[in-house]
Amino acid sequence: MSTEQHALTLHLVAGGSPIVLAVDHSTSESLSGDLESLVRDGDTTSIDLADGGRMVVDFSTVATAHLSELRHSVAAYGQRARR
Repeated sequence: MSTEQHALTLHLVAGGSPIVLAVDHSTSESLSGDLESLVRDGDTTSIDLADGGRMVVDFSTVATAHLSELRHSVAAYGQRARR
């Protein structure tokens, strides 16, 4: 299992700074297949974070969302401590 962290970046309909959530590889893989329909349908779902926590996201408030590798310079909710 990969230990690298991935980022789910949410851009809200209301604007402002994007919200970045740190997720592990398995969560990223799972979301990659569902992300389009979550945003399109405006579903609400729980997201497992990289640090073991959970966050509920209401995708009806999300304009765009994307998955990427989490860069070291980016602060994210649910980020594991760096060593």
